[in-house]
Amino acid sequence: MFRLIALLILPFLLVTSCKPSSTSISESAQDISCAQAAQLHKEGYKYIDIRTTDEIKAQGQIEGSQHIDYKAADFDSKIAALDKNQKYIVYCASGGRSGRSKKIFQKHGLTIANMEGGYNQWTKENK
Repeated sequence: MFRLIALLILPFLLVTSCKPSSTSISESAQDISCAQAAQLHKEGYKYIDIRTTDEIKAQGQIEGSQHIDYKAADFDSKIAALDKNQKYIVYCASGGRSGRSKKIFQKHGLTIANMEGGYNQWTKENK
């Protein structure tokens, strides 16, 4: 009886234990540096700026970025409307809001990369 149970359970254990422990950017949402973001942008990822309109007016934004305000009531619905075949680089001012928003993007089946340090870090590295 023990052998029968072992034969039934062993394949399941082998399959589940062989899964990679981490996922790639193409499969999930990852935290990346500004340099990595620039490379991914060259490869076709699009920038999404989730700061407020006032922040963008005061500080500027990465050229070509799409703006979706994290604090707006329609944030979730605007994320849901994004092209699921497109990949995105999400950023805010310092990486906090964009890091917290990863689950929302994933919930809607989107592939994203969170730019750590956000726009503040990007401006330091791209002066």
